Amino acid sequence: MRPTLTTLRTVSSGAPRGVCPAGLQEPTRSLLRHRLIDLERRLVDMAETITTRLCDGAAIAESAAPRPDAVVLGEVRAALARFETGRYGHCVECGAPIEPARLIERPQASRCDDCEHEHEHEHHAGRAAYS
Repeated sequence: MRPTLTTLRTVSSGAPRGVCPAGLQEPTRSLLRHRLIDLERRLVDMAETITTRLCDGAAIAESAAPRPDAVVLGEVRAALARFETGRYGHCVECGAPIEPARLIERPQASRCDDCEHEHEHEHHAGRAAYS
């Protein structure tokens, strides 16, 4: 059975703040694995499409933009690696537990809300400096 966010919400209700409860670990790991398979499949399809377009003389600029799926794929792989090391559910920046609602909404999240907001602020500030 493929896990869904509804399954994860049901399992996690009443869970302590910032801890990946035992009942949530397997459904979350399974959800991440399914996302990984789906993203890898989509990337293969995109690569085939790009190759076909390049062979047909299509514009290279179309394929030069970064693919959001590639970013998410990396995040999902990293989340599965954190499962293996026992660090899943903890912020990679400060080590604090990641809020369960955040993990339910985005199982591959690597930062707590505070660190994510700070990261986004720094990322956007860096972009503005180069504009």
